[in-house]
Amino acid sequence: MADLTTWTTVKEILDIDDSRQTEAERLITVASQRAENYTRRILAAADVTKYYHGNGQVLLMLDQWPVNSITSVHIDQDMDWEDADEVTDYKIRSEIGALYRSAYWPAGQFNIKVAGNFGFETVPSDLEESIIQLVGYWLDSPTVGWIGSGNLEDGGYQTRYIGAGDLPFQIRQVWDLYRKVMI
Repeated sequence: MADLTTWTTVKEILDIDDSRQTEAERLITVASQRAENYTRRILAAADVTKYYHGNGQVLLMLDQWPVNSITSVHIDQDMDWEDADEVTDYKIRSEIGALYRSAYWPAGQFNIKVAGNFGFETVPSDLEESIIQLVGYWLDSPTVGWIGSGNLEDGGYQTRYIGAGDLPFQIRQVWDLYRKVMI
């Protein structure tokens, strides 16, 4: 997983002091991971291998998009992949994250292996801005939430946490535009 923005960009836009670089970089990584978890997608371009159920149809819907490139596609009904048949007679439908094949994709459970590069090669500006806003929100909210017991002087503990309820609505609105809907 790659970060969806950089310390340099966050520093410039939020006018943050260099003394907060380590904290901000950690929050950039956390925010980027949260965005991918929330949207159920790889957002920054990455090479991955995924396994799919063959559906007996001409269109195999992938769970990632955009599709930047496909390295290989293999079919193996036994799923041992040592003697898998490589498939090359498909067309990529990048914008919807699908592979089209006139010969149909054979029905089966996890019988199709697709290796490729998925996600945005250039992070969309609204998505990057949402990460910057979230990092700024977290940096400016030192008491987003506390869990623990007692106070430090008495041997108790307190830990700052960032929970699901701390995503501002404007960030959710942007992430919803990129969210993979499970049907």
